[in-house]
Amino acid sequence: TFNEFNDAISNLKKQGMKELLIDLRNNGGGLLDQAVKMVDLFISSKDTIVFTQGRIQGSNSVFTARKHYSDLKLPVVILINQGSASASEIVSGALQDLDRGVVVGNRSFGKGLVQRQYELNDGSAARITIARYYTPSGRLIQKPYDGGLDEYYLNENQDSSDIDIKEYYTKSGRTVYGGGGITPDIIINDSTTYNQSTRDIYYHPDRLLFKYAGQMKKDVIDKYSKYTYFIDSYDISQNDFFRWLESLEIEYVQEDITNNADWKFIEKRIKAEIANTIWGKDYFYKTLINTDPQVQEAKKQFEFARTLLE
Repeated sequence: TFNEFNDAISNLKKQGMKELLIDLRNNGGGLLDQAVKMVDLFISSKDTIVFTQGRIQGSNSVFTARKHYSDLKLPVVILINQGSASASEIVSGALQDLDRGVVVGNRSFGKGLVQRQYELNDGSAARITIARYYTPSGRLIQKPYDGGLDEYYLNENQDSSDIDIKEYYTKSGRTVYGGGGITPDIIINDSTTYNQSTRDIYYHPDRLLFKYAGQMKKDVIDKYSKYTYFIDSYDISQNDFFRWLESLEIEYVQEDITNNADWKFIEKRIKAEIANTIWGKDYFYKTLINTDPQVQEAKKQFEFARTLLE
């Protein structure tokens, strides 16, 4: 992850990047060392990035940044939601606590347990929680199980102000809030909902949108030599798409999908899949975020992020 992230940063800098948005929505995390290295790219001090505390010997650890001449100085905004967990929370929490980035979006999932695996005699294994992760300000990333597992996994009312009112403070004295997960500096809700037929088609195990994009690929290549022409001018025909679904005997309610928000969702993802097959994965993501309302709102926070550098 760190190598890919670092390469992406280098390529963007060559293109003249002046500010950076890190989209960690629905990122379930990964390896701790990769998260620490990512944060260290932006921290020009020897501050704590994350620490662990437990009750057994050897479970307490502190991970710190290393001062380096190449540390990035540009303004940073981090976008998270309820699907951001574990290492994603380490990254967003550290950049927030160290006043190195503005966190926006929705409160993150709240997964911050250190587990150790113990092999059992029958060949199976048990993973035992030995410690918990904390952000530099001392916020516990793990949210409580007090309401039971159903409530823990459902993530309902994540942004409710009555979850935890305990205040913590960033390096410069800004107030942040504990209670498990990372609470953004700026809440940006994504209130868009889609009909059942739209969700059924999007999550269909046969990857319907990917397959339909494959059929459209030749038509796009024949008409458009550049991505910019394609994204500005190419429209997906509803009638052609519905006829294709019918040929596969896919069950759906057409009126559900012709709804303005639902069709925009389907069309954007088909265009993203087309862009991916022709120009590569960078253009897949570019297509998705161009009209993403949370991304557009997040970009408005670069001025806030810039003040943190002063």
